[in-house]
Amino acid sequence: MSYSSYPRQVLAQSERPINSISTLKQAQQQEPDFSGYGRPGRRTGGGSRSPCPPIDPPLTALIPENNLGKTVAEHPSFLFYTPYSSQQAQSGEFVLQSEQGEDIYRTGITLPQTPGIVSLNIPSTVAPLEINQSYRWYFKVYCESPQTSTPIFVEGWVQRVALTPTLKSQLLAGKAQDYAIYAANGIWYDALAHLALMLLMAFGTML
Repeated sequence: MSYSSYPRQVLAQSERPINSISTLKQAQQQEPDFSGYGRPGRRTGGGSRSPCPPIDPPLTALIPENNLGKTVAEHPSFLFYTPYSSQQAQSGEFVLQSEQGEDIYRTGITLPQTPGIVSLNIPSTVAPLEINQSYRWYFKVYCESPQTSTPIFVEGWVQRVALTPTLKSQLLAGKAQDYAIYAANGIWYDALAHLALMLLMAFGTML
């Protein structure tokens, strides 16, 4: 399935996606470091002044421990686990910025009715990410009015790299699952997006 057909926002609301996040985290722990160097960021929810109650597991970005992952996609997907339901949190927001801090994409988010995985895709109407450029993103959750409260949030980095002839050949050969090929080549975001899609399709949920 191409990234253009992958949903902009997915709200997984059953127990099975909760089990999936464990599988996704295990895959992250088993694979080598995907980025080559780290960036400042925050993989789990922070915001000391946020009115959001502490919940375990917390708001979590599914990214490498050094906060930077790679993609070959012009419009990549991002996955997060939110422990807050739409009854607990009024709204959310996703922001993608250039390395200089300029907004590339910003969108509001409606949280799922129950805790689960949220998947966001940069739409095709946004300019493609540039090869060898790094971008910073934020995923924010507001448990009270965004105008008057501080969000709980996670943040990290994504870097687009070129699709090499070797990687393209491996994907076309189809000798393994796409996520495994991306993972073996250090392409974190694409590995995770394909793994998540495979798991959810296996559960009988077409995203």
